Amino acid sequence: GYIGVRSYNLGREYGRQICDIVKRKEEREYSVLVLLDKEKTDSSQNILISAIREMIQAQGMDYKISVETAQVASDSMFAAEESIRDIFMTADDLPDILVCLNEKNTTCVYQTVVDYNKVGQVEIIGYYASETILSAIEKNIIYSTVLIDTKQMGNYCIDALNEYAQSGHVSDYYGVDISLINAGSPEVSGEGGADGETE
Repeated sequence: GYIGVRSYNLGREYGRQICDIVKRKEEREYSVLVLLDKEKTDSSQNILISAIREMIQAQGMDYKISVETAQVASDSMFAAEESIRDIFMTADDLPDILVCLNEKNTTCVYQTVVDYNKVGQVEIIGYYASETILSAIEKNIIYSTVLIDTKQMGNYCIDALNEYAQSGHVSDYYGVDISLINAGSPEVSGEGGADGETE
């Protein structure tokens, strides 16, 4: 059995956030760069990218939003930092929007944008809700971040174990909900706490 977030649902949420950013901006073409995990070899990332493009098309914005991908090494924080800094140093034109699919890349992109004095030039959509990420959202450096419902995930794990203990089999899939945190969220304004761990 699998307990987690469907890549398709996650991709649609990222796509929705991209469209929200572009709607707030001037009328022109926008470039989006999605940072993929170099070590991840399954099809989940391809599904996620397809879902992002589908959502952009469904919003009627595919004519002015181009989506590209870049591979980021994830075997260590240093490798991730190096890959992300290379993007900032070698790209002729930086993307308007950077999409991060894990906490490590979100934190590295945030730090790199600050270090290279690109705050306000590159919008960041992140993943997870660490203190660093929440602080960056509060400072309007990160636009938003996606968070999985880890309490629900834990409950589903117990349900799956109980189901297996009682029947000898388990459901193929338990879909975990995702939520969005942005500048208006209670977690950022101090009314609530960050919740969640990565898969």
